[in-house]
Amino acid sequence: MRLRAPSIALVAIAVLVTGGYAASRTPPDARTPLASAAELLAPNTRIASFTDWAKVRKELGVTSFADGTDREAFLLRAHEEDMSYRSLLEGTALDMHKVYGWSPFNIDWEIYGQADDGALLAAGMGSGLSGSSVEDSLRANGYKEADGIWSSTTDNRATVAPGQPTALAHIAVLGGERLILASDSTDYLLDSLTRHRENTRSLADVRSVRGVLAPLSGAVSAAVLRSKDACEMANLAEATAAEKSQAKNLVEPLGPLAKMSHLGQGLFTTANGQRVRYAMEFGSATEASQQVRIRRELTTGTIVGRVAEIEDFMAFDGARTRDNTAILDFAVGDPTNSAITEIGDGPMLFAACSPS
Repeated sequence: MRLRAPSIALVAIAVLVTGGYAASRTPPDARTPLASAAELLAPNTRIASFTDWAKVRKELGVTSFADGTDREAFLLRAHEEDMSYRSLLEGTALDMHKVYGWSPFNIDWEIYGQADDGALLAAGMGSGLSGSSVEDSLRANGYKEADGIWSSTTDNRATVAPGQPTALAHIAVLGGERLILASDSTDYLLDSLTRHRENTRSLADVRSVRGVLAPLSGAVSAAVLRSKDACEMANLAEATAAEKSQAKNLVEPLGPLAKMSHLGQGLFTTANGQRVRYAMEFGSATEASQQVRIRRELTTGTIVGRVAEIEDFMAFDGARTRDNTAILDFAVGDPTNSAITEIGDGPMLFAACSPS
């Protein structure tokens, strides 16, 4: 169940209030980076992947790279400790910083959202960045500005920025808001800008998304998936008949697994290591309570389809509900044991929609 958005082929209801959806949102002074980032994505986003780079740098003890701190060593450690594996930008960060002047080394956060009709990359500028400096770099690298959007041809990017994500083809710089928005589609970026400026419905305004965002507040990295994609990545479609039988025997005595509206997964740092949290939004508080009771019984033992056990990577550390959301926590004592990246290779019944 590996949820790394850039490497997989993936690409609710909110209450309407007068003047758009502003009344349903958290006040700006109380917003977390994840909540702020989710407000930039379209409500039909299928999967969103978030990395809090400011927090990653803080947790790894890097305050600045001006003192000669090794950027490559920083990226390696961030990846080994699962802090950056949601990132679209980590793989090309070194060259990206040379070309664009902004990257995981000096942005506060990034979010990458994929929908059926397009994808958006958004980043929050760090304190050392300004809208003018970002635009100066774009101009120097052959980007042309029209109607507030800086665009580069495929040939130009192949020359000045080879290997960089196609999402950087078209970029909007909102200097006053300290935001950078980018997409491989001009139309999709324009739609995103219009939605943001007019404060119309976003991913953060979808009721079931708000349910999973709340318990993920403060995460170093996080992913939010809609029901269909969450179910597909946790299914046993490629399992053998014996493995499917094993899963069925584990689940049936406990009760049926219900489909969640949205699934969220977040990684947190703790005094003793890390915490991995799963948040699953269901149709009612009653259903969430039923599901958390069933799923907590599936948080230990052998991972179906593998010889490994869940305890080889992380230890169950509590379950609870928050309104319609079922929440499962796992403790990770050794962050380099890849509790997310390695355990993600097989179906996890506690986050599945069915045992088949």
